[in-house]
Amino acid sequence: MRQHIMKKYVKAGAAILVSAIAVCACSKDANNPQFPQTVGQYIVVTDYGIKNDGTEIGSELNLLVRDAYGSTLYFPAGTYNLSEPIRTPYNYKKNVNLVFDKNAHITTSKPLDALLMIGFTEISSSVDVGLREFSYVEGGHFDASNAKRGVWVNGCKQLVSLRDMSIYYCSGRHIEISRQGDLPVTSTSCDTKIENISIQGKSSNEDNYGIYIDAGCADCKISDTFVYGTKCALYTNTAGHLINNFHILSWRVGDGVEGDFSGTEGIHIAKQGFFEFNEVYFDTIEKDFVIEGDIDVEMIVDKCITHSYKTSFGKAFLTTTGNGSLQAKISSCIFNLESKAKNFKVFDLMNPGVIYSDSSNNITFSDNVVRFPEKMWPYDLSLMMKFDRTNSEAAFSKPREIDSSGAVIGMLAPSAFPNELQIMHGDGTCTYLTVTAGGTVLKNESDVSNSPVSVNVVIKGGYKILVISAFPSTVLFPEIRNLGGHSSFMSTPSKDRLWTLSDYEL
Repeated sequence: MRQHIMKKYVKAGAAILVSAIAVCACSKDANNPQFPQTVGQYIVVTDYGIKNDGTEIGSELNLLVRDAYGSTLYFPAGTYNLSEPIRTPYNYKKNVNLVFDKNAHITTSKPLDALLMIGFTEISSSVDVGLREFSYVEGGHFDASNAKRGVWVNGCKQLVSLRDMSIYYCSGRHIEISRQGDLPVTSTSCDTKIENISIQGKSSNEDNYGIYIDAGCADCKISDTFVYGTKCALYTNTAGHLINNFHILSWRVGDGVEGDFSGTEGIHIAKQGFFEFNEVYFDTIEKDFVIEGDIDVEMIVDKCITHSYKTSFGKAFLTTTGNGSLQAKISSCIFNLESKAKNFKVFDLMNPGVIYSDSSNNITFSDNVVRFPEKMWPYDLSLMMKFDRTNSEAAFSKPREIDSSGAVIGMLAPSAFPNELQIMHGDGTCTYLTVTAGGTVLKNESDVSNSPVSVNVVIKGGYKILVISAFPSTVLFPEIRNLGGHSSFMSTPSKDRLWTLSDYEL
């Protein structure tokens, strides 16, 4: 009987809906985003026996969803204690949108697969996907303490929109997007949109994910989202995502900064393809970006920040674990290394040859700000002259006194091209240095005989470390000039101090 009444309600609805909404919300406010312009599109779940007082809810909620195909369910403030996940249909013509009051709390005392499962009923290959419409879920606080997932999206269902939600305390995946159902793969694009979501895990010391995107779920859009207290904020096994204004923070509930947070990752990429990351804030993460395995990745990284509130924490900005190709455009970022671990790496690459042999500028590092650069690993390839788009640079920020013990003025990284340098000493003399692509020093000559200044080459691995030395109390202001066009010269991390061979682990 109740289902019969429900069907009549969905079809006719006008006067009854206005009355029901008025009871719940007092009045329709056109400026209130919780309500649409047409109130007749809303069905208030508590008017149909759904309890919001913390009492356990049975199958009646999913029966209501089934009877509300093509409509929107509204959940007033209160606590919804689920005994089974809320399941919405895959079929686009039967979309059920869900709107939760800003003070609606969804929870469970049972070990559920998820609190909310979108696109898990009415799964059929006969569904016409030629005309797709967004399926909306907005609002609410999802306490996933006892669930494997907070929100689970079937990636076969395109154009799902999650917004203005809080999901927390999940020990698994707060949001998971993965393909479900035996459906033919006509497209790997799922186009899920995640907007203004707050995700809080119990602890960054435990294995849990903020957002987990599985294979075949490409082209997701994530914006204005905050993930904290997870081991990995975003894991993706699919490419094509656009990420904008994304804050990632290591944390532990109860005591905040306690714990070593080792192994924390901001964004983990496990599938080749292209990505765009704009305004991502990595806050106290051991490794900001991790690219897994032998995959080819193209990425734009713009206006991002890496920072740590824990002392001596944070190892790398971009880490690769395989030998795939890399195209990365990193620009206008802030690297605040004040509290980072010593020898922080911008590029922690399994195959540094992607930079050594890059003659096409596939990897660029431009217009970035590095605070406390002395914390950087002196062998970091972000220090290469070519990234500064210049053919000359000073070794020091001001003239400095050099003696016979010498000071490091930079080095040459391994290169697929020969290096030809002119090193202006700053006393009117200079040294010409030529190194072959294979690393052989062909020439190391001063332009004058019996010069009081010399440049020595110290070899470590494939690197040629350049040490300038002089008679005691000689003041020099060296400048390195690239004469060959394909220099692999790398400056010291900071020009505000003198660097010695011990800084280079020699």
